[in-house]
Amino acid sequence: MSVYLSIDLDYWKNTRISKYPLEFLTKVMALRVPKVLVLEHDALLTEPCRPKGFEKLINVDYHSDFANYKKNERRYFNCGTWVDEFPDIAEFEWRHPNQHTCFDKCEGRCERLWIRSYDICWKNNKAFSGIRMAHREGLRSLPWKDVSAVGIAVSPDYWDNKSSVNTLGKMLDFLYAKRRLFVNRRNVYKICREAEDMYENRMPGSILPLTIGG
Repeated sequence: MSVYLSIDLDYWKNTRISKYPLEFLTKVMALRVPKVLVLEHDALLTEPCRPKGFEKLINVDYHSDFANYKKNERRYFNCGTWVDEFPDIAEFEWRHPNQHTCFDKCEGRCERLWIRSYDICWKNNKAFSGIRMAHREGLRSLPWKDVSAVGIAVSPDYWDNKSSVNTLGKMLDFLYAKRRLFVNRRNVYKICREAEDMYENRMPGSILPLTIGG
């Protein structure tokens, strides 16, 4: 099965300084598949590595990014609904960091804004447009051998925890250092700088420990 692995760095937004995010990203960057870095998650569908021909989408993310909005309402396409526009997949799996916070308390469930009985999309396989839905806590047992492409989003506006600022900075530094492995390597510096600016504007007084470009 051909898998598109999507990663939003805000998966770690509540993580204090830790080696684990970098260990995970190191494993991701070692994959010999096309990789793209974007500022906002919905931009994955407009980048050179635009997904095509994948059977399954795995989204490593604090948020589901799935809404099941009506197709005639595409004006609502954004970073919280982009999964609805992902082409021709048979399966969608959301990997969130915490079952209680992200799923049970609905903090990460974008579909809650669109579907009155939103639990059904996770309880009834193939309930939505023939796509089998699943969610799972954590990053264990990812099908690494089946991953055919990777998309990484920074999502700086969703980093709302000052204690995690060093984690974001370290990840941006890491990604810039690995820029030659991205399809859009010429834009990686710009994306990292834009992320820094957006985060600092959202959290006045926060200083990211960035060294990129230096």
